Amino acid sequence: MPEQHALNPRRLVITTSISAFIFLLAMSFLFYQGNRMDAHHVPQMHAVMNIKLEATTAHLWFEEILSGDRNESISSVWTHIEQADWYAEALLRGGRRNNHSYQPLNEPALREAITLVRAKLENFRQIAVQRYENLSGSEAGSDLDQEFDRIFQSFIREANFVQQDIQGRIAADLRQFKIAGGAILVLATLLALLFSVALYQRERQKQQLLQSLSESNHEIEQKNLELNFRANYDPLTQLPNRALFTDRLAQTILESKRMGTSFALLFIDLDHFKTTNDRYGHQAGDQLLQQTAERISRCLRELDSASRISGDEFMVLLKTLKGQSHAVETAQEIASRLTSEMSQPFRLGEVTSYVTASIGVAIYPDDGDNAEALMLSADSAMYHAKEMGRNRFELHSQSLSTSVQQRITIEHDLREALQERQLIAYFQPQWDLQTKEVTALEALVRWQHPEHGLIAPDQFIEVAEKIGLIHLIDYLVLEDALKQTLRWHAQGFKLKQVAVNISPYTFHRQDFLSTVVELLTRHQVSGDALEIEITEHALLEDSDYSREVLANLKKLGVTIAIDDFGTGFSSMSYLRDLQINTLKIDKSFVDQYQQNAATGIILRNIIQLGRSLGLNVVAEGIETERQEQDLTRFGCQTGQGYLCAKPLPVEQINAQFVPAKASNVLTLNPSCKKRGNGHQD
Repeated sequence: MPEQHALNPRRLVITTSISAFIFLLAMSFLFYQGNRMDAHHVPQMHAVMNIKLEATTAHLWFEEILSGDRNESISSVWTHIEQADWYAEALLRGGRRNNHSYQPLNEPALREAITLVRAKLENFRQIAVQRYENLSGSEAGSDLDQEFDRIFQSFIREANFVQQDIQGRIAADLRQFKIAGGAILVLATLLALLFSVALYQRERQKQQLLQSLSESNHEIEQKNLELNFRANYDPLTQLPNRALFTDRLAQTILESKRMGTSFALLFIDLDHFKTTNDRYGHQAGDQLLQQTAERISRCLRELDSASRISGDEFMVLLKTLKGQSHAVETAQEIASRLTSEMSQPFRLGEVTSYVTASIGVAIYPDDGDNAEALMLSADSAMYHAKEMGRNRFELHSQSLSTSVQQRITIEHDLREALQERQLIAYFQPQWDLQTKEVTALEALVRWQHPEHGLIAPDQFIEVAEKIGLIHLIDYLVLEDALKQTLRWHAQGFKLKQVAVNISPYTFHRQDFLSTVVELLTRHQVSGDALEIEITEHALLEDSDYSREVLANLKKLGVTIAIDDFGTGFSSMSYLRDLQINTLKIDKSFVDQYQQNAATGIILRNIIQLGRSLGLNVVAEGIETERQEQDLTRFGCQTGQGYLCAKPLPVEQINAQFVPAKASNVLTLNPSCKKRGNGHQD
């Protein structure tokens, strides 16, 4: 007799089929919900993350541009801001980009928060535009700078609110999803063995989905930590950036004001950093900045704080719990330690660089009772240290503020002058002391200022060197000289050559030789029509480099003149080893040889030395016929000075020295003495 509880095979099939259908339906629903969560939440978090990332990148690149870095483009800053705004708009209206579909947020509070984020982003963009147009980035701690940082921090806070809200919703959905998954696990254990394999596969899919959501959430958290770090720290040196340092400075001012204590602020600027950066490349420059940060940190106490505020500029906050005298003593001790530490050689890969530091010291509250005033005082003291010879520190004094403001004005106007081509080339003749004929011209830069008129180079060249613009000025004068040389040749003014003075900073740039080649080729001027004037110091600073560059210039036909000879090293060995063609005797020897017998002996010996080496000797600063006669008698071949003419614009050079055409026959070059002014204006 069969068992009464035996299952009917047909019912077993039906029951098993229904159970399997319910199981498959539940698992399909779970899988669908998981995919829906992934498709809904992950793009939302991706959009919020990109809003912060694009805006932060725009902020960082913008600060690098204002600090003088030419590797970044301002158009890239605006592009990153536009990208951030696109993702914010996608959260309001939806959109699709890079295989991500963004659905509009439905929650009113989130939509209102995103709208506020877009408004903050627009404020940030407007402030950035204003800063860029005013070019006031060099004025550390200005109101506009602080407003710029405050707007950015406000934008980050609003974006963080949106991100945290979405993360909370993801966590809640994830908990519900896990509960549903647990129910599925209980149901799965009750199903027939026929569906065990299917259950395993579905469970595996569920676990993969949970892992995907967890990993996405973890990635978002890591990105958030990275963004917070990049917003407050310099990624190269790991030091606090200007925004965080300014906040710490403001907090220290409040503490000192409440406790009646004093503290010191140090402004550190590397001497000749741009020379190293240009000569050895940006990678070596980055290594130098990283090593500088390490050396600064080694010199500080635990309670002190250092920051890289821009480029090669650093700031140090020296806290103290005592009065002003203790703050001064502490600042002098730390600054002296820093100066000594920074004077040690830097090992940058396979090269060694010698870079020192100039340090300015400001004391709270005597040198300023707010962050902006203190930073400006420390800045002015730092520039005073540079003027006093570099590789030293100076305490701020009230008289320095005016000179710093003048420097800032010149710096701003000089950048504008380069853009608007206010810098022009004047030319001063060089003449043969025997034949009295003009043989060459030296190109000299002048600044035709729209308000202050003609400005001599001694009023702006030093500033141009400090802010890294001198190579642009040198290349501008070089190009103008070559273009004008071509015109003079076409007019029949057969000059031997045009001389252009090149600064040591420009000579040691990696692109110097290629720029000379490019300009000669573009303007179709042969190399023998150009003479490069360089100081002795520029040639001896890196003799191997100088020897290589001079050899390549010689291949082009370019001649080399030593400018201001006699005032520098005057080593005989480099005259023998390097490719030198001309010695230019410094004006001081011509001015003083009649009054000082020793100077006269040196002057005659320099001329004889040049003649013995087969060099052309040019005497600068000839202003009287007596000087011309004596120099001719001493054996000097070429003269330059106000006896012939002061530096003149092209129009006056053409009027006085370029021969006129008559019946297509060129006249000889006119006598320099007859054309000259005969005295100094």
